[in-house]
Amino acid sequence: MAKADKIRRKTRATARAEIARVRRASADEGAAPKPAKTPKYQRHESGLQLLSRTGKLGPAQVAAGMRYGQLWRDAQLQPGCFRSSMTSLLSVGPSAGGDDPTDLLSAEQLVQVRRELAQAQMALGFADDLIGVCDVICGKQWTPGMVSAVRRDQEAYATLLFSALTTLAKHFAAAKANGLSGPASVAA
Repeated sequence: MAKADKIRRKTRATARAEIARVRRASADEGAAPKPAKTPKYQRHESGLQLLSRTGKLGPAQVAAGMRYGQLWRDAQLQPGCFRSSMTSLLSVGPSAGGDDPTDLLSAEQLVQVRRELAQAQMALGFADDLIGVCDVICGKQWTPGMVSAVRRDQEAYATLLFSALTTLAKHFAAAKANGLSGPASVAA
């Protein structure tokens, strides 16, 4: 037993010495230090952006997710609220984050938005898990890591979202082809 411990200590010491030698050699060569590890996601990155960047969602799914998220956020508003105040991260153009009077959400637009959201949820078959993952990741713009710390659950959310957004992309394409998209729709 003592002989085995002695051999282990000698092996560890040899390994440490080799690591130290390699580090000294790389420092002598003037090698630049390794850059710090980049974070898995940036704080301002939405769940759709993260999953798109990592290749888990395609452009059609991202467009469907952005449209669903816009509908979900608009459906949460009250008539007379500024739409851009809720969607300043996604808004582009002169009214981004501003109080443009043309960006007011009227009662009729709110009814139309809620109708479109209900149709999108009906396209998902009113499945609680699919609607829930779309509400959280597309609507609230959370990342799968914000929803759960368990890696397996994060992968399950990404898979559910891919399935839901594929269905929604088909639904929104069919609605656009039939001319059913209302004025409150976001272009897919």
